[in-house]
Amino acid sequence: MLTARDGLDDRVRGLDLGADDYLRKPFEVEELEARVRALGRRRGGDAAPEIVIGAMTINRSTGRVEVSGRLVELRRREWSVLEALASRAGQVVSRDTLQAEVFGFDEPVGSNALEVNVTRLRSKLAPDGPTIRTVRGVGYMLDRS
Repeated sequence: MLTARDGLDDRVRGLDLGADDYLRKPFEVEELEARVRALGRRRGGDAAPEIVIGAMTINRSTGRVEVSGRLVELRRREWSVLEALASRAGQVVSRDTLQAEVFGFDEPVGSNALEVNVTRLRSKLAPDGPTIRTVRGVGYMLDRS
């Protein structure tokens, strides 16, 4: 839903009436594009039930992540970061795209919230999991190996 209405009651009503997302005007085109991509993945456009990258297996159906047979416990946002990066393994994902996909449209987000989640994720995947590389000034990339 794209609207100028921004009250809490308006947002709740829109979502309750069936909107998948709620974006208030004015908005940045990059955020709208990221939200459309996220909705497309939820509808099955890129939602293979299992992603295997090197020694890591992500099961989207069960929400399980294993690295070399070891279960990796992830928080909700860590899972979202990993899923966003894994679905584009080998490609740079911009910070703006990740933030739009990981954090709710109305969640207050600290300036380093994404970095904190990436750092936690890196330590949980180490030493056998794939590497999350920082591409300075752009975003992050999950190596395919």
